Amino acid sequence: MKKAIFPIIALVLLISGGTAIAATGSEWMEDFKAAKARATLEGKDMLLNFSGSDWCGWCIKLKKEVFSQPGFIKKAAKNYVLVELDYPQRTKQPARIKEQNQKLVKAYGVIGFPTVLVTDGKGRVYARAGYMAGGPEKFISYLEKVRKSKVEGDALIAKAEKAQGLEKARLLDQAVERMAENQMEVDPEIIDQIKKLDKNNEAGLKAKYEVREGLGKIMQETGQSGDYDKALKDLDGLIASVSSSSLKQYIYFVKAKICFIGKKDKNAGIENLKTAERIAPNTEEGKKLSEMIKQLEAME
Repeated sequence: MKKAIFPIIALVLLISGGTAIAATGSEWMEDFKAAKARATLEGKDMLLNFSGSDWCGWCIKLKKEVFSQPGFIKKAAKNYVLVELDYPQRTKQPARIKEQNQKLVKAYGVIGFPTVLVTDGKGRVYARAGYMAGGPEKFISYLEKVRKSKVEGDALIAKAEKAQGLEKARLLDQAVERMAENQMEVDPEIIDQIKKLDKNNEAGLKAKYEVREGLGKIMQETGQSGDYDKALKDLDGLIASVSSSSLKQYIYFVKAKICFIGKKDKNAGIENLKTAERIAPNTEEGKKLSEMIKQLEAME
């Protein structure tokens, strides 16, 4: 009887997945549950495109330049199940898809469009992106980069599993930082392990990840409530509890992002970037912030 299960699953996916594919006119699916089932069956990750197809200029631009291009679809579909989660203002959607998408935008803490999430087959995020110039080639290059980092991070985690105590905590921390280099997100269970292994904060890791969790909670609440003023206030409170310059710098960067995207306040966004830069101007991140500020100030 067990041998018959897989053909049945494949048939269900062919029916449900085929319907979802047809709805978006390409390899892009719109049924999240069907996409997850397909990813599991085919051993793939997922690419989730949160988009406003009939009102968001950058979303329309991203789809035209990248996501609708046959070359992108052909290459990306080798490793990813492609999922379009649309939030139109004029176009009607099936009630079940509209309800599904409203739940997902809150669950993933999406606060701006387009937001592109790269996840494993279970829907756990390991990278986030938005619009990027350069066409299909640039985006494929990005996907290859984050996928490679995920593989390398997984290898470091496997190495850590052979260690114990603080040594294991430090190795897991290295794996997390390796993935963070490409703005990849990490399984919360790994963070829990690090905190438990360094429960007395001997390596400074417990405090480090508690601050990061505080930041994640604020962003998730903001995605659900849309209260950007509260988010900025909560981030100021978090900054006051942080001693690490790199973490402070990052939190000010997050404040800038909320000002730009949520508050539509370019001046406040730039001021927060300048504060972040002043914290550690000679670091690699400080230099990146400096270039970013120059580009933004040059824009009308």
